[in-house]
Amino acid sequence: MALTPLQEKECQSLKALFNEKSKISQREFVKLYDLGTPANLGQYLNGRRPLNITIASKVAAGLGIKVSDFSPRLANEIKELNAINNVSPAVITQKKIPIISKVQAGLFTDKGQLISRDTCINNGDFIYADNELSDESFAFVISGDSMLPIFTSGDIVIIDPCLVPRPGDYVVAQRESQYTDGTEITFKKYRPKGINEFGQEVYELVPLNVDYPTIYSDREKCSIAGVMVEHRRSYRRK
Repeated sequence: MALTPLQEKECQSLKALFNEKSKISQREFVKLYDLGTPANLGQYLNGRRPLNITIASKVAAGLGIKVSDFSPRLANEIKELNAINNVSPAVITQKKIPIISKVQAGLFTDKGQLISRDTCINNGDFIYADNELSDESFAFVISGDSMLPIFTSGDIVIIDPCLVPRPGDYVVAQRESQYTDGTEITFKKYRPKGINEFGQEVYELVPLNVDYPTIYSDREKCSIAGVMVEHRRSYRRK
């Protein structure tokens, strides 16, 4: 996702302050202040990912500076949060949610052997989310246009596999690939249709874009991998 000019400027300012103020290496810094991996920190310092409140607060605390020194925008957001919640930004509790892969918002797409949660986090492929989410939650990046106009390519969805889907929920479904040892996944709207004669739940996986076909669980051997609990939209396009 491309950054806005303001976000790019914030990253550049923070990188300059980091190079000036930090007395330790990036590897030591991320370990000391719980910032993931050096690669993850580098994504923010080099302007590949936009800064957020959690990252900005932790880095500022580690450098002994104010968030307003490099991002008046985030400093103002923190001020507003403090006024509403009367909490310190240093104690905002969030957890790391691994970004497992891209999920095709179309037909089932083979993703091979999906990368483990720990590997994603260690590689810096994660986002911060509400600490109340289950520890099994994961994220996907949407690919394709079958879920337009609500979900567009590049959007991130957070999935909780511990939830039971309800009618109208958005879900990730999976099945074993017919051609490889991998897993095929898709993102759709869940529509239950009842129970068949074998006591099995029958449901439809419905695209929002009418140009794509509905997937039927009694025709496609698939299972629900999790329910969407958060949608982060990518507003800026290349």
